[in-house]
Formats: sequence, C-alpha cells, structure tokens
Amino acid sequence: MCRRAGFEGAVVADASGLPLAAVNSPVAAERVAAFTSVLGESMSKAEQLLGEQAANNLSLDINYTDKLVLRQFPVDGVPFFLAVICPQDVDERGEIELTLDQVAALLSAQ
Repeated sequence: MCRRAGFEGAVVADASGLPLAAVNSPVAAERVAAFTSVLGESMSKAEQLLGEQAANNLSLDINYTDKLVLRQFPVDGVPFFLAVICPQDVDERGEIELTLDQVAALLSAQ
C-alpha cells in the first residue's frame, strides 16, 4: 500500500492506542498509535456534534508538506484505526479503501 500510493508510512492500531502493525513510520509507531486513540475520540465527538453516522476519516496537516490521515474501520464490531503519513498532495482515499478489506481480514483471523 505505501509503495503503491507513495505513502511515507502507515500504522494500524486498536482503539486504546496499541500499535498492531507499522510500516516505515517516520514517527515512532507507538506515538502514532497513541495519537490515533485521541483522534478517534475526536472523530466520535465530531460524529455526534455534526449528526453524521459515517464519519470515519480525519486528515491533519503535520507541516507544510505532510499530513496524517486517520481511517476508522470496524472488525467484528470493534473499532480499529489505520493511520497513514503521506505528502499533502497525495489523494490517499482510494488506496486506503482498497487496503482496508485486507487489513480487516487479517485482524478478524486473529
């Protein structure tokens, strides 16, 4: 996924911020995973405040060139997060959607 889409790195984490997998993360995977739990709570609050049931994406500019994109996805009703760090000019949505089914299948097999 990272190679195909030009992502710098990616981290899969559970809702408590535990990193489950990481690839080339330019920031320590433990830090990114911990941050996903904070952003996940913010995503839930935004969902409530905006009245949107399907709010599952969040993008945050890290600096002038990079962004962190967070995608929440359920596995057997349990929330997980995929965090991707990539250049701001990359449209990551298609690649993330293509990869989520594979990630979810691996997690449900555990």
